[in-house]
Amino acid sequence: MTEFSECTFEEVEEMFYRVNQSIPLSSTEKTIDFSKSSLNKFFSNLKAVLEPVFGLIEPKIDFMDAASRNWDQAIKSSGPYHLA
Repeated sequence: MTEFSECTFEEVEEMFYRVNQSIPLSSTEKTIDFSKSSLNKFFSNLKAVLEPVFGLIEPKIDFMDAASRNWDQAIKSSGPYHLA
């Protein structure tokens, strides 16, 4: 990964054009702020959103993991299965 800092927008657009072999930035891509501070803010906000979601999901994952282990133990302890 390469970080380009203190580049003008035109320089970023030119690099993108060269890397993508004649596929210039779209109008939407031109509006994206790729600065380090902007990306740090994005990831901080993402973390703030995901932490409550993980808090809701993690107990369910733990429950399913324990249920799966209990199921495996029950199958192993019940002996071989025979089809009639």
